[in-house]
Amino acid sequence: MNWIKSFVINGLLILVSIAVTLVVVDVLLHYTPMKWRYMYPLNVQGEYFVWNPALGFDIAPNFGTTTHSFAELSYPVWSNDIGCYDYPYDGQSPYIYVAGDSFTWGYTPLDEKWSKVVERSTGTRTMNCGVPGYGTRQEVIKAQRDIEHLSRPPALIVVAHYENDAADDAMFPSSTAYHGYVVPSWLYCDSQFMFATSPLVATTTCNVSKPDFPVLKKIKTELAARSVLYLMAKRQFGIPDKLRRTLMGIAPNWLLRNGLAYENQSWFENGSAILDDTRYWDIHFKNVQAFKTLADTVHSKLVVVFIPQRESVMATSTRSQSANERTERYLRQHGIAYIDLLQVLREVDPSATVLYWPNDVHWTPAGNALAGSIIGEYIKRQGLLSP
Repeated sequence: MNWIKSFVINGLLILVSIAVTLVVVDVLLHYTPMKWRYMYPLNVQGEYFVWNPALGFDIAPNFGTTTHSFAELSYPVWSNDIGCYDYPYDGQSPYIYVAGDSFTWGYTPLDEKWSKVVERSTGTRTMNCGVPGYGTRQEVIKAQRDIEHLSRPPALIVVAHYENDAADDAMFPSSTAYHGYVVPSWLYCDSQFMFATSPLVATTTCNVSKPDFPVLKKIKTELAARSVLYLMAKRQFGIPDKLRRTLMGIAPNWLLRNGLAYENQSWFENGSAILDDTRYWDIHFKNVQAFKTLADTVHSKLVVVFIPQRESVMATSTRSQSANERTERYLRQHGIAYIDLLQVLREVDPSATVLYWPNDVHWTPAGNALAGSIIGEYIKRQGLLSP
């Protein structure tokens, strides 16, 4: 029996040694460029993002200064009393409400964001209320709530539209927040309900339950948020996904019960293919129209700004029938004002190496400055701040 005891002890020592080695390697990788190659760029210290039943997640109101870090930059972020990355609103009138996703929110210090360039260009206070990962449906729900919270409606609502907004709408509300991390909720609204129900109508049908993760799901979430090795194994080699698919054929109920797999997971993993279904374009256009309804209701003007992805800006791009183009056609048909930044960005930076960060998809301060100046001049030229 001694040999069995010795075998078990030696086996445990080997496993402990492997575990310690992996932890040490993972810690060391955090001090190399590999960290930013694999880790999710929405790396904000503290519980800056919080669960929200109607939106999936939102920025926590009145959050003190913390740090957002990604491959190119670390800079301070915070929030005001309505959960926007901006300074407190002191009742300035008129003001411009700016909705959007991560291109509106951050990846550049606040005073260098395009919304603040618009503020300086027009001499009118802007409220920078973009949230990373939001689609148009989430943006209009948040805008309605924010405007109700403020003492007066804006003179102008600016909606920044990115090329993945239609897919985000189709999978609404696909994300939630857990201990400050934005994570998949693996839940989505029924398409018939979303088409039949305006996002401006309060409802609990599509609400996301507050995350209550089983132990194994918590471990997986922590690894996805903190471990370079785990993300390397996932993104470079697909090991966790291959293991999950294998186990789904052996013990599906155990995986589902522990939050390691979801019945509708394949649907979420095919986001681009979702938009081949015209139902989801109809839903997206309904959400865009909801912004027009909101603006008319509060007696504000509205303009949509189309933000192109880096690949569309590059001179070699063919950019045919993109998501932005389809939405532009809808706006033209319904008389909604818009600005398409694509052509100007192509002319200024055809290689997309100056206006976009080299290791990230977002704009540099130069990209924000150019976009903000174009938008500001358009607002002044069109008299969008005139009574």
